[in-house]
Amino acid sequence: MEKNYIQLGLLNNIMVPDNGFRVFVWISIILLALFAAYIARFIVGILMLSVLLAYMFYPVYSITYSRTKTKRISSLFAVSIIFIAVVLIIFTIYRTISIGLAGLSEEIDLAGNITASSFGASLGFIPNVLLPSRVEESKVMLQEGFLPLIASFILPAIVQRAVDTWIFPLLENGFLNFILNLPLLIVQMIIAIFFAYYLLLTGKDAAEITANLLSEQQRKMGHHFLNELDGVLKMLFTANFDTGVYNSIVALIIFHMLGVPFALIWAVSAAFLSVVRFLGPWLIFVPLSIYFFELNEFFKCFLILFFGVIFLEYIPEYILRPRLVGRIAPVNTMLAFIAYVAPLPVLGLLGIVVGPLVFGILIASHRTASHFRENKPISH
Repeated sequence: MEKNYIQLGLLNNIMVPDNGFRVFVWISIILLALFAAYIARFIVGILMLSVLLAYMFYPVYSITYSRTKTKRISSLFAVSIIFIAVVLIIFTIYRTISIGLAGLSEEIDLAGNITASSFGASLGFIPNVLLPSRVEESKVMLQEGFLPLIASFILPAIVQRAVDTWIFPLLENGFLNFILNLPLLIVQMIIAIFFAYYLLLTGKDAAEITANLLSEQQRKMGHHFLNELDGVLKMLFTANFDTGVYNSIVALIIFHMLGVPFALIWAVSAAFLSVVRFLGPWLIFVPLSIYFFELNEFFKCFLILFFGVIFLEYIPEYILRPRLVGRIAPVNTMLAFIAYVAPLPVLGLLGIVVGPLVFGILIASHRTASHFRENKPISH
């Protein structure tokens, strides 16, 4: 018995250095990870942007791969499309802001004149609302009194107020910041495109290898989590952002052809509403149609409504989005809206990328935990 106690004491003395070494290793790993995170904090946003680009252009990669059967060629083609799109976007923003700043004052004056004249016309008919003497006066009052008051006074006044207090200062400051940060922006986009290329090329294989590093008991859970995360990100990034890009391009073409003022701003607004799943682009083209109706341009009013319903509502929501989503489990609309909008006040435009990524991980974790909880074998 005494011999056994002596052996146990020797064994404990031997294990102490081993446990101490493990603690040292874990502390070293944690410190190195924190130091690596501190060094890489400047490219975290770029990495997240590369994830967004990879998922947005995954349909291009998938279609190309189905024809070429080569990952490298498919990835190169997808990132080539990304590069061309980025160049066009930067050029369009530069040109639009330049022209907008040059002609914005004239547009504001024009809107003010329309608002003042419409308000004056509406005020002339307000007394007749109380005691209309004849049916003809009632018709004139309804046609030229209420509609100008609602459509031509309230809406242009809101637009003019927004232009004075928000759009014009934003364009002035944004144009200067855009020019100053243009070289850095180009470098960041090149790095993001480079990472997106490797995500398309090796991202799926790397995820599988990472899951296989887990223990045999946790490997199944890891694979399920990665599949859930891939589905959620395809919903939040691929389906929503690709639909938003489609709406921005189509809306810009429609608004530009019909002579809508600030066509790019309205197109981007329609795309944003489509991405965040808040009401939809109709919130943009319906007021624009009312605006042209008040200007007595009834043909443009009809075209904006017609093209808006067909090309900005029906096609993206009932044809494009279902094809992009496929059999992926849907994400709650309100939760998706919070994921896009909630980080914006804190992180700025980067929040529209970080938010869905963080919420996507949380949603995938919840679905994985629920799946294994429901399928847990009952112990007797």
